[in-house]
Amino acid sequence: LLGATPSERSRFRAIAERELRAKDTDRLEDHAFFNDFSRQFLNLLRPKCRVQVYFAEEPLMRQGERADSLFILGAESRVVLDVDGVQVKEMQGRHCIGILALIGQKLMRRACTMVTHTTCAVRVLTREDWLDALKLYPKHREWIASFTAEQNQIISDARQKLQRRCAKEKVQARDSLATRTHYDRQARGLFNPFPELGTGPAATRAQMGQDDASPRSAADAGGEGRE
Repeated sequence: LLGATPSERSRFRAIAERELRAKDTDRLEDHAFFNDFSRQFLNLLRPKCRVQVYFAEEPLMRQGERADSLFILGAESRVVLDVDGVQVKEMQGRHCIGILALIGQKLMRRACTMVTHTTCAVRVLTREDWLDALKLYPKHREWIASFTAEQNQIISDARQKLQRRCAKEKVQARDSLATRTHYDRQARGLFNPFPELGTGPAATRAQMGQDDASPRSAADAGGEGRE
């Protein structure tokens, strides 16, 4: 119903976001990413997290967009992740999506599209607000640098593992195709077991067991009889 009336949809969204901001009890420290930060730092971040309401089947982010914010999903959230139009994962409950958008050394692009399954409230923390808060906490900047290096290594290892798997699958697919082609040629009588004869008529006759029927063979046979 709301989908058919965009103005009412927008008005209801604004009301819901206002109510959620007034009653928001979800804590940042309930999310694993924020566990190691000081309470003072979290208190600085909390008002910077903007509450947004998304209805069912609405995209929170799209593949290829600039990744300039972190999505903090609440306990009631249910979303799906799509890559190149293919659903690759479904997630429920508390999650932080887009951590590298905050801690990366440079702006990145979204690797997937995230779509809601149900109406859910999401808090959004922008990269700009995150960096502003970090300026006041140099010790956290050191931890972030270490965490980023670890995450980049994990990503690099995962990428190499994926590349090796893809290369292995390509080799297997090529070998499988070669095997099928080999047996297909045998079935059609095109396989040449006499490579020294080439691929001409002689090879064909050799395949079909017709060498003895050739004129040369017949003449030789007649000569031997006359002797």
